[in-house]
Amino acid sequence: MQALSIVDNIIRNLDEGLKMSSMGDEKKQDSSSGSKNKTLLMIPGPIEFDPSVYTALARKTVSHVAPSFINEFGEALDRFRLIIKGNEDVEPFILSGGGSLGWDCIVTGLCESELKDRALILNGGYFSD
Repeated sequence: MQALSIVDNIIRNLDEGLKMSSMGDEKKQDSSSGSKNKTLLMIPGPIEFDPSVYTALARKTVSHVAPSFINEFGEALDRFRLIIKGNEDVEPFILSGGGSLGWDCIVTGLCESELKDRALILNGGYFSD
């Protein structure tokens, strides 16, 4: 259940970040960290982790077929659906892999072999290999 509390923290931090960004002040304090001198930096990486993430990463690994993992994964999907504001018709996917795997899934989902869709794949450097 530790992983689910991390998801709750993520949702809470996202909501707080959205509130702060909508206020229009670049120097608003991050009230979720408890530190009044810390500003919220909302750029892509490197990122700061909540201490609960480090605690969860220090736990023993659980098998992907363990009943506890299956239950937690199902709840994580439900909570992810909340993050993306989806209803019951939305089927979220949590992928274990790099960003390239996500792009591969998107392209595969958009191209339909029955329609003889074609795609142009460009090599844009190290991360596109």
